[in-house]
Amino acid sequence: MRLATTLALAGLLALPMAAPAQTQPEPATPDQLVDALEGLFGRNAGQRRAHPKGFCAEGEWTSTGAGAALSKATTLAPGTRAPLLARLSLAGGNPRAPDNVDNVRGLAMRLDLPGGQTHDFVVISAPLFGVRTPEQFRDNLVVRRPNPATGQPDQARIQAFVAANPEVTRQAAWIRANPPSDSYASAPYFGVHSFMFTNAAGQTQPARWSFEPVEGRRSMTAEDRQRLGPDFLAGEMSARLGRGAAEWRVFLTTAQPGDVLTDATVAWPEDRAKVEVARLRINRIAAADACTGQMFSPVSLPEGIEPSDDPILQMRTPAYAVSFSRRVQGQ
Repeated sequence: MRLATTLALAGLLALPMAAPAQTQPEPATPDQLVDALEGLFGRNAGQRRAHPKGFCAEGEWTSTGAGAALSKATTLAPGTRAPLLARLSLAGGNPRAPDNVDNVRGLAMRLDLPGGQTHDFVVISAPLFGVRTPEQFRDNLVVRRPNPATGQPDQARIQAFVAANPEVTRQAAWIRANPPSDSYASAPYFGVHSFMFTNAAGQTQPARWSFEPVEGRRSMTAEDRQRLGPDFLAGEMSARLGRGAAEWRVFLTTAQPGDVLTDATVAWPEDRAKVEVARLRINRIAAADACTGQMFSPVSLPEGIEPSDDPILQMRTPAYAVSFSRRVQGQ
């Protein structure tokens, strides 16, 4: 699936004239993205189309004050303490996805800030996303649909898509080198999108979020996968919180000239400057219906933070709105 087909390349080389330029894909719409998820994973009525397997929790955000030099946002102001609702989940569209295979963990949350503002986060346990554009998101799912006649996806079609869109292999390669965590509490989380932070002096700096578990990162071993089984994450987190809060140190990594701001499949170099701006604490599992009517939007931001022009970031809220509408209608 991850190698270009030599047959297709050989055919191109044999042509007596240059092959025509590759046509641009049809612009994606929010409905198409949700339809593509349903086409691969099925329509799971009343559930989220992406990250359906998960649960909600409650906690608190405490600013260190160090981020005030980057942004005037209340999120980063000295002394800010804000209650939060969080949702921990598995990536993909399968509500029965196994917990012990290679997969991304997700963390979405909403801070209720002083003064009535809110701040939503949507972050994942890998520092880069699986696709660069909404069109890649749609088409990557469409080519992987099983053939109704065989029940299997068309591997040649997948290989051709990957050859034309090599960015879609980057996240999977990172996960292979960094196996998933043995707990939601031992996973790091990354904001794969860039945001623009403006301080009180009017200076603007691009930056990305990251969250480091206070208890340290722990990856599953082969023995862990066998021992823990396919449905352990929710129970483990509940037991973990019974012993005390799960905590993360929150950082902002600032961009240097030349760093990519609009491609979520590209992680920034490790040597970029980081500022520890807050402490995230999750204290308890929330009621089962706490997130039923919630839609977390990464562009729901306080004054002082703006989204970048990253096309995936710009499409998230419209696509989430389609998924939310179908979910609350019981579709």
